[in-house]
Amino acid sequence: MNKPEVASDSTPQRLFEIAESKPEASVAMLRGARIEVDAARVGRVLGGAVLVALAALAIAFFAIGAHKNAQINELRQHGVPIEVTVTKCLGLMGGSGSNGAGYACNGTFRLGSRHFAEAVPGDDLFAPGTKLTAVTAANGSGLFAPVNVLAGEHASWTVFIVPAVLALVSVALGGAWMLRRRQLRQKRSRFVSSVSRPNLSA
Repeated sequence: MNKPEVASDSTPQRLFEIAESKPEASVAMLRGARIEVDAARVGRVLGGAVLVALAALAIAFFAIGAHKNAQINELRQHGVPIEVTVTKCLGLMGGSGSNGAGYACNGTFRLGSRHFAEAVPGDDLFAPGTKLTAVTAANGSGLFAPVNVLAGEHASWTVFIVPAVLALVSVALGGAWMLRRRQLRQKRSRFVSSVSRPNLSA
């Protein structure tokens, strides 16, 4: 008795089917992605940064001017005569590096029992060991100036011109910026109310 033949598939059966992924679709999606930039918000951020920078510069220049006037008044009103001995001088180069821009000298002096080594104000050249007649602050801060340099220095309100101009510019720009924002906010609110209000004339 013959057994019936069973048809067999010559292709081996896979235990696991491996699904083929198509990265092209995801790549296409990434390529098509767009980054939207809110120009109005960027403008507000940049405008605020400019206003903060102007205000910071105005405050810094005002503090520098006030400090310089205070030093001049301290030396003129409470200065103590001293003798400064120049220790060394170095030449300064200009912006292009091809021409000289004066000299930076250091000197030493004594006030009571204290010994100071400070930079000599001015840009004159002195030989090491030169004795300079100077005036120093009585509070022992080390502040001093040669007599000839101090004679040309006076406390002045002109040091506050630059910070005043910067402050006025920052205030003007800040006012214009706030006014513009208020106008845009009012225009937006009027537009929203006109859209939400039903048209009853029809």
